[in-house]
Amino acid sequence: MTSNSMIRRIVAIALVALPLSLSAHPSLVRSVPAKDATLFAAPVELHLTFNEAVEMALTTLSLEDAYGKLIALGDVARRADSTRVVFAAIAAKMPNGRYTVKWRAAGKDGHAVRGQYSFTLAVAVKPSDTASGSAPQDAAPFDAGSAVYVAIRWVRYASLLALIGAVAFVLIVLRRVRMASPNIAAKLRAGATARAETVA
Repeated sequence: MTSNSMIRRIVAIALVALPLSLSAHPSLVRSVPAKDATLFAAPVELHLTFNEAVEMALTTLSLEDAYGKLIALGDVARRADSTRVVFAAIAAKMPNGRYTVKWRAAGKDGHAVRGQYSFTLAVAVKPSDTASGSAPQDAAPFDAGSAVYVAIRWVRYASLLALIGAVAFVLIVLRRVRMASPNIAAKLRAGATARAETVA
């Protein structure tokens, strides 16, 4: 066998072995949410589909916001009808912004590969959500049995009693003072007359 034929055989074997070695590692073929997608409703789960079955013991998922803060996820699981699909529930609220999914997966050879992709959440904000001073949804009801209603009712009763007392004071006490004033004035006048006569 000549050296040229030996080289050609080695190259041929390498070309055949290269795709096999590349296919031995999982790669992401589809995701939900999709890469670079803009969502108008918050997702509840992450779904990742790979080109081959993945080993769950070596597979991880994480979700980060635009500031690198981790968003809580549930346990990573494999879908019952496919060994190529893994998912995790999103266990925390997600405000609008840019999010990044980071994954690690390994095939049968145990060699882990990593990847990531991003998506944007842009949920429309209702006018009522931005209004200042909006009442909390869990606020206590305002009815005849509420503490606020009872307090307001007693304040009204106290105000009514104070008003009645003020009217009574005007009608009774001040009237008596007016009635007593002429007598007091007459006595003062009589005393002044008596002193004048004495001086004379």
